[in-house]
Amino acid sequence: MCEGCGAQSAKWEGRCSQCGEWNTLTETLLHQTKRHSWAANGPSQVEELYSIPLDLEQRLQMSFHE
Repeated sequence: MCEGCGAQSAKWEGRCSQCGEWNTLTETLLHQTKRHSWAANGPSQVEELYSIPLDLEQRLQMSFHE
């Protein structure tokens, strides 16, 4: 975020594209995202492949046999 005019940029640049000031862009945390959300929920249940029903999704017919 530019300290001079408040403009936002996705990455650091030497010059603000809005006000033209040099070296005024600083890294600003807009919102903190929860990292490793998988760890908070604990481990997933293990399922055997043969126990998963195959008819839940419609399959696409392709022109090749693989």
